[in-house]
Amino acid sequence: MYQVELRKFVRILALGVEILAEQDRILALGEEILAEQGRILALWVEILAEQDRILALGEEILAE
Repeated sequence: MYQVELRKFVRILALGVEILAEQDRILALGEEILAEQGRILALWVEILAEQDRILALGEEILAE
């Protein structure tokens, strides 16, 4: 009886370790997603700045 309970306890501990490892992988993926979102946001800022430059050039051309 004692051995059965001990085996169950060890199995529960092993499952807990697996869950923690999976949580670490999920956290790492979340960090990668956030980093990618940051890169995308930076690209949008560049696109908006380029649009502003194009608009300014268009206004200069129209003013001539």
